[in-house]
Amino acid sequence: MSSPQERYKRNSKTISLEEQQVMAGTTITVIGCGGLGGFIIEGLARSGVGTLRLVDFDTFDVSNLVKASRKHGVKFNALLCWCIGKAATQTEEFYILPENGKLFQYDCIAVNVIVNNIKGGINSCDIPYTDDMKGFLREYDTLTKKVSTECKSTFLEDHMIVGTSAMIQTELDSIVNQYTDMFCNPMVMWGKYRKHWFKTTLPISFQFHHTQMDGAHAATFLADLQHEIKRLA
Repeated sequence: MSSPQERYKRNSKTISLEEQQVMAGTTITVIGCGGLGGFIIEGLARSGVGTLRLVDFDTFDVSNLVKASRKHGVKFNALLCWCIGKAATQTEEFYILPENGKLFQYDCIAVNVIVNNIKGGINSCDIPYTDDMKGFLREYDTLTKKVSTECKSTFLEDHMIVGTSAMIQTELDSIVNQYTDMFCNPMVMWGKYRKHWFKTTLPISFQFHHTQMDGAHAATFLADLQHEIKRLA
């Protein structure tokens, strides 16, 4: 791997070595990975910014999720987490975790959820993803109830974790996770869904590390997520 000095040599006419070193230690969050956002992201990467945290968001038609949740008596968030896992497995970049300057490859994916425990606090719970939706929903129910009762977080160290954050009491257009310097895992975040005359919509934010994937991969994941939601029976 080339050194930062070699990698950004072309910048030397406009950026000094000292300034380049400062930029290498900088973290920048870009919200929106569309046309303009894509150019900005590329420019920041070429200029030598050390860490890029990218957030993209879209509004989803979740009418099928609401219907399936009521029909089968399962939680809306549990169904959405299964769809997130399903969509993530279709993009190989989701199996890669950038951490401490290295890339780690995983064979399995799990979806992390935040659970309200019986003491009024919160805990973290990793749910292993499986293509068997009923099996996933059983695991979701069993593991989240256990975490809630025992007030103890559970983690799957041998799985690539896709984080989620659901603030279902509040309508939110976009969310940025504040722990950008602590976790490099991709994050999917949403608030309260919105009922309309003929459909139900939900703005969903997706945050990821530029070392792991770029805007094109993120857009593919979001499209796959909408596809999986619409396929629910």
